[in-house]
Amino acid sequence: MANWCHNGVRFTGEPEKVAAIMAFMEHTREQQEEHHNYELPDYIDAKNKGMVEIYAKGDEVHFRSAWEPTLKALCQIADHYGVGYVNKFEEPGMFVYGKVYYHEGN
Repeated sequence: MANWCHNGVRFTGEPEKVAAIMAFMEHTREQQEEHHNYELPDYIDAKNKGMVEIYAKGDEVHFRSAWEPTLKALCQIADHYGVGYVNKFEEPGMFVYGKVYYHEGN
């Protein structure tokens, strides 16, 4: 059984691009809840890309991932939409905590 990593992500960039990625995350949440479909688009090829229990709170998206934050998947999503992000994460079972900034591919 996985230890769960809690992620809080705020996407940054042009408002229309941030709105598009928030709509994508909402669509992903709906697919998970209504159809139990946990697949992400093919352009996301990260090994660790599982995001469950997705919800939006204000301008942030929150979700859980297994063992560690899904940083490569978040980078691929951000690059696809042309935005950056700040991800605050914690996995208290293994004492993993952090904050990652991603902007323009870095």
